[in-house]
Amino acid sequence: MRRSSLFRARLLRWTLPLLLLGLVGCSSKGTNNAFRHPVHMEKRDMTVAVLPFANLTNNPSAGVILHELVTTELKSRNDFKLLEESVIRHEMKKRKIDIDRLADAGIAQTIGKYLGVDGVIVGSVSEFSYQHGLREEPAVGVSARLILSESGEVAWSANQSRMGSGFFRRQSLIHTAQDAVDLMIDTMGFADMQAQTQAAEE
Repeated sequence: MRRSSLFRARLLRWTLPLLLLGLVGCSSKGTNNAFRHPVHMEKRDMTVAVLPFANLTNNPSAGVILHELVTTELKSRNDFKLLEESVIRHEMKKRKIDIDRLADAGIAQTIGKYLGVDGVIVGSVSEFSYQHGLREEPAVGVSARLILSESGEVAWSANQSRMGSGFFRRQSLIHTAQDAVDLMIDTMGFADMQAQTQAAEE
């Protein structure tokens, strides 16, 4: 009986740290770098076009998925007036502009002028897959810039890499991508501005 109790105590001593380590590991990990222009990003009434995202991954749907997530998130926050995607696609087809060329700030600025918007958001997806290790973990890498149509200046830029995991249940790739987009859009700073305004009014 005593041996059994001693064995259980030793087993608990060894397994508890491993369990805690696993629970810590279930939280999402990632890195984020961002730039926000102190003047241009104070404007919340800008009309913006979210251009198609370049896909630098082996997943053929990554660019479309991240573009859709970014567009949907911006619509839900209502910080910009967003141009309809059909108008953007029509103009790009009309001008014969390839998605891969949008990384050029000059071309992005020109499209912004064609579309008659204040700025365009261009982006790319560098990672969209499950990483294989001790277990599969979803990994997402995305970057974006807001380029002003009139001056060509970068009003905002951010890149976000995110790795999700789950101890009891694996986080999905889409869920991880949504987390990455949320964190990236947060760096625009509009939520902080709104909080400061509400605090001042109180």
